[in-house]
Amino acid sequence: MNILNKKGMGKSKLRSSINNSMSHKLVDEYIERLKPKRTDEQVAEMYLDWVNNFLTLEGFASHYDLSKEDVNTIIDLGRKLNNKTN
Repeated sequence: MNILNKKGMGKSKLRSSINNSMSHKLVDEYIERLKPKRTDEQVAEMYLDWVNNFLTLEGFASHYDLSKEDVNTIIDLGRKLNNKTN
């Protein structure tokens, strides 16, 4: 009996687990490659849109289909860019 069978995980289950893990990694990498890259000008415009047209971070995130982390990054960077130009 091999070690895998002693732990209760057969070869096919192990292969399936590895395949799922690899699939998830490939999908994540693919999504990252396709994620739009924003220019400084676009970020500054999004920041001004946030300041002038939104009351909540959630509304802004929903409108642009962004995560909370992305919204915070865009607002922080946009604020710096906007202050630099003024």
